[in-house]
Amino acid sequence: MSAAPRRPARTLSPAPAEQLSSLGGRQDATPPDTHGAVGPNHLMTVLNTQILIQDKTGTVLSPAVSMDSFLGEPRQSERI
Repeated sequence: MSAAPRRPARTLSPAPAEQLSSLGGRQDATPPDTHGAVGPNHLMTVLNTQILIQDKTGTVLSPAVSMDSFLGEPRQSERI
């Protein structure tokens, strides 16, 4: 009778190195629709209709802007 295959040891995710404050949630959108992207030097956070760009130390590089302003075009519902 052969022995059962050995499972690899579990590795846990490392603890976060930093905790940054980002966009505050709006109370009229439940659940919040959150997205983010991390690059070598920056963090971009999207929450519902707002976008915020920070460096990796948490410094806000520009004030939060609406998605319309960031993308430069009106939302689909506003087009005629």
